[in-house]
Amino acid sequence: MARPIDYSKWDNMDTGSSDEGEPSAPPAGAAGGPANPAAGDDDLLGYDSFHEIPSGVPIVVTGTSTSATTRPANAPAPGVYSGYDRQDVPPFPANIPRPPAVPNADEVLATYAPCKGDTSCRGLRATSVPETHPVFSQGAVSPVAALVGLPLRVHRTDTRLSLRIPRSATYDNQRATFMMIAPRTGFAGPEWQQGVGSVILARGDRRPLPPQHAEAFLDFCSRLLDMFGNEEPVDPAVEMTPAKWQASGVAAGVVASGAVWGTAFFLAYQRRHARADPIWAHVTLPWEA
Repeated sequence: MARPIDYSKWDNMDTGSSDEGEPSAPPAGAAGGPANPAAGDDDLLGYDSFHEIPSGVPIVVTGTSTSATTRPANAPAPGVYSGYDRQDVPPFPANIPRPPAVPNADEVLATYAPCKGDTSCRGLRATSVPETHPVFSQGAVSPVAALVGLPLRVHRTDTRLSLRIPRSATYDNQRATFMMIAPRTGFAGPEWQQGVGSVILARGDRRPLPPQHAEAFLDFCSRLLDMFGNEEPVDPAVEMTPAKWQASGVAAGVVASGAVWGTAFFLAYQRRHARADPIWAHVTLPWEA
């Protein structure tokens, strides 16, 4: 059983306001009750500070205060995270349809992103949907993807309202949460922080969206969240542009060092992963799909 961390220590965050809006509900994984009183050293799991807690250590966040300044290193966004062991996660309902495991040639290539309780696949996988699928008319537009020129839509396979689903690790979908963050805050709306379930990712223009494109964009969002968490300035007009995402002029030294940020992202990401998986060398560029 994961040990709780006192979330009330993470305070004094100036969230401000923006056109994208921010969630008024407690962050995903946070308890809905009042913040706990100041906690002792046990709340740090034996570490000297929150930032020393390594990624992958199970944690449970308690309370409702939010601050990026003292969040754990394994919290992927300002005030958003709770860790669970997979064996403790109830399965995703079997009556919720999964898209085909093998894409149909006469349908639109898409990507399936399973939630934590969905054991039908271990990660992003290719699938397909007909051109009349609800993802194209009802799927939520990823705000960051729209800024970088990727017409990404995210469609929940569970038709129930996410906030009406009892809070459970089963429905946690960190991939979808990351892709739905607001560009100016690093927060996803409350409906994308709990009860999400598995999702279908597709392009609004009905062009192919292979898992490699979704994976690279997910990492792009993850690095943005690192910047938010480190309190670095994150200007969408600078950090979330087509040029930042595409990065056509990739310096060999940047790729060799493994640094796929700065002015180099997708192409550097592609070249780095092609060393271990040859399929990456033949992936169509997202802006040429």
